[in-house]
Amino acid sequence: MEKFLEIVRTAVAMEATDIHLVESLSPLYRINKELRPNKDIEAMNRFDLESLMESLVDESLELVEQFEENKKLD
Repeated sequence: MEKFLEIVRTAVAMEATDIHLVESLSPLYRINKELRPNKDIEAMNRFDLESLMESLVDESLELVEQFEENKKLD
């Protein structure tokens, strides 16, 4: 969870409107309609992303099912 908080803090500091987390890629931030990678933060693996998603939506089975079906959450 600490890595996620670092990603969010960076997004706020960079005034990003979105954060994109993709397996094996550094976090991507949408800044002025452009996706920009942050190579300073290590890419997350599948286990990290699944654990993060489960902790964020732990009590919402519907959101977990939506993610599993669509591979994204908005």
